[in-house]
Parts: sequence; C-alpha cells; structure tokens
Amino acid sequence: MKNLTWQNPGQLFVAQELIKIVKLKCCGIKGIIVPESKYIERFEKVANPLDGQIRCKEEESRRLASLRDTLLPKLMSGELILDEANV
Repeated sequence: MKNLTWQNPGQLFVAQELIKIVKLKCCGIKGIIVPESKYIERFEKVANPLDGQIRCKEEESRRLASLRDTLLPKLMSGELILDEANV
C-alpha cells in the first residue's frame, strides 16, 4: 500500500470511509468497489465547499445559542427590558 497524504478534508473523509470498509471486510464482506481518483476529485469539488458552509453554520449556531443562553434569563427576570420600538 502506498503512503497517503491528506491535502484536504475530502480526502481524509474518503480515507476514513475506506478504513471502515477494511474493518467490514475483516468481518466477512468479500468485495468493495473503490472509485477512481477522478471521481473522488469530482466529489471533493462539490463536498469541500459544502463542508465549509456546514462548519460556518455550526459556528453561527454555537454563537447564537450562547447569546440566547445569556439573554433569555435576563429577559425572563426583567433585568433586561426591550423597547418594542427598537426591536
């Protein structure tokens, strides 16, 4: 087996999937089809931007949850009052 280097997350994902396949093969699965590198590259062109968007949305979700957790108790207790005209 040749040495593999991970140039981007898509390649790492494919490698992780292949590792899972190897583990399954040890459990009695006979044959696995591995896509040619050109198909993996096509997949990466689509998947990598989506992966970046997912990471941005996850970070945004964490920030919004933190903001909610900070503000909601203050709103509920009356410590913070919002002026309806400015909302």
